[in-house]
Amino acid sequence: MAPIHLLVLIHGMWGNPGHLAELARIARETHSTASDGTKLHVLLAEAISEDSTYDGIDWGGERVADEVRQQYEIKQLEVDDEVVRFSVTGYSLGGLVARYLVGILHQRGFFEKVTPVNFNTIATPHIGLLRYPSFISSVFSSLGPKLLSRTGEQFYCVDEWSPNGQPLILTMADPGE
Repeated sequence: MAPIHLLVLIHGMWGNPGHLAELARIARETHSTASDGTKLHVLLAEAISEDSTYDGIDWGGERVADEVRQQYEIKQLEVDDEVVRFSVTGYSLGGLVARYLVGILHQRGFFEKVTPVNFNTIATPHIGLLRYPSFISSVFSSLGPKLLSRTGEQFYCVDEWSPNGQPLILTMADPGE
């Protein structure tokens, strides 16, 4: 049985899996097999791309979680493979989706059988898109939630995601949630 390290790459707003294809290629070339024999399998998240990035961090996270589950089950069904490690890297919006994804996987008991290894984000607005005292920031803060749909509301923390009306990004940062 060959152990597998599943690496999930999640692109940003308006993106598609091709935007992280070079990162996937480099990861495969440099880390195809670890010293302990673990093989790297890279999953370029396809569940969210282009227009579907407007659907929100939570819906994107749910879709990517389903994609990870499918990959996990496919690898488990292959006679010689078993997913034993998990890593995720997200770029921009993909970093927020990755945070949500890890929460979902934890909640579903995924990490009872699979060891989490790396969580990386690049250029991710983990505290949302802040409003600064400038004209352009005021314009973006007003138009962003409207133009970017559900994702924009979550980026600018004007959504009421939790039952108590707290925005999603703040809820994800709360260890009690």
